[in-house]
Amino acid sequence: MLSAFHAAVALLDGKTRLLLTTQYLFALLSAAALSFQSVAFPLLRRLLWYEPALRLHQVVAVLLAYIVLRHVGAEHRLLVLPAAVYLIASGSTQLFAILYRQNWKLCTATVTYDRDTTLVSLHLPGRPAQVGAGQYVELWMPLNAEHGPYTPDPPPHGDFSPSARPLTVRRSVDCVLSTFATFWRRLGYPLSTFTWWQGHPFMVASWSRTPTSDLHLLIQPKEGWTKRLHVVAKLHYFHELLRWKKMAVLLEKERFRPKDTVRMRDRHSAIEEVASLRTEIREAVSYQTMALFSGPHGRAVETAGYRNVLVVAKSTFVYACMPLVRKILEENGFGSGGRPLPHHGRHVTLQRFHFLYETAAREAWESQEIEDFIKEMPVSDDDKLNDDSKLSNDELKDEEAVYAKAFHSTVYAPTGEKEESLTPRAKRKYGPMLLDKELECEMALAAGHRMLILVGLDAEDTCSVLRFMNDEVLRNCTNTKMEDVDVIWCI
Repeated sequence: MLSAFHAAVALLDGKTRLLLTTQYLFALLSAAALSFQSVAFPLLRRLLWYEPALRLHQVVAVLLAYIVLRHVGAEHRLLVLPAAVYLIASGSTQLFAILYRQNWKLCTATVTYDRDTTLVSLHLPGRPAQVGAGQYVELWMPLNAEHGPYTPDPPPHGDFSPSARPLTVRRSVDCVLSTFATFWRRLGYPLSTFTWWQGHPFMVASWSRTPTSDLHLLIQPKEGWTKRLHVVAKLHYFHELLRWKKMAVLLEKERFRPKDTVRMRDRHSAIEEVASLRTEIREAVSYQTMALFSGPHGRAVETAGYRNVLVVAKSTFVYACMPLVRKILEENGFGSGGRPLPHHGRHVTLQRFHFLYETAAREAWESQEIEDFIKEMPVSDDDKLNDDSKLSNDELKDEEAVYAKAFHSTVYAPTGEKEESLTPRAKRKYGPMLLDKELECEMALAAGHRMLILVGLDAEDTCSVLRFMNDEVLRNCTNTKMEDVDVIWCI
């Protein structure tokens, strides 16, 4: 539209003629680039991976800026200065805000291998960040062949010598120089040069009511940067296992070696080798690198005021549901681990919370984080409250019993023979999850009450949920008013 408006104004002016000169050639090219960015690229990016599509978008944007400058001409290029000033000012302001929040330091990103996923823990050196449920951060984290912290280790505890004082000017200068030297050295040994120019949006899997200095991101490897990150974490994990195995072999040799044949020099040598391996293991537990992040971005999701909550997730799509579920649990008086929070003035507002999850792994969970998350579903300290058959009618009216009965979890696994109890309120079934049947059952139980549905599914199952919500016959069968049902798509 902008190109068409520009051409129409030029023709209506009466002074412009469409001649195939350099000026009008660049005008035609700029119109083509604008059309590609606005019309063709949104369709093309669905056929490409994320990183090739992003690189193509950036290359066309740079070419568009160059073509527009050539089209404007040398005599009118002063008009470009306000745009350049705006871009420089906005970029500098954003960088200043990021560094100010992090106390003028780079935050440390610890990357840990977790089966089919990658866990990234961001430690903020400056001011704690308040991230709401459903918000995301823009992460910049280059991948290098080296790893480890960018600052020298602090002095050992109890060392009060002048050279070990952390607040002296000399130590501060050494810290800055060491950080710059490490940064410059790693700049020459990247795993991928493109990782220095990439930023990726990730939803924060952790949630806290108060500002926190640690943020946790769960990343599923796809292609490009996420795949390289997973490979790096996996290499460090197996290197750690090899060092542990080597240490075990050394200790086993020392155990079965006759004591009368062991010389003191050999024993000291073995002790030093074991100590060196312990140091290597401690340093190679996880991959560490520098990182910067901006945010949090997006709108925090409100989850209060619902009587029924249904969470439907498959595979690693459950990561986007984790902060929302943790927020719901804490709003209803439960902390991490599913235990009641002390001094929490609870009143029963949640009648039913059902967590439905289908795993794609045949032998184990996709990650340890998912297994721990399933076990966070609340259970009572009293085993009697976890068994409905042991409760009398009077006890069923008790608030603690109502809370114990409110939370349920069902995990569907691809292989197996019979049901398995994971926790007193969580069970594992074998076979595919019947999505329509589960939705119909839960909406029938929630008839007349406000209901929240959290959906973490792939595109095909998401379409199934949409078809179900638009089916008027099913809505009439469940006696559910659609204005009482809110759906949040966690993708």
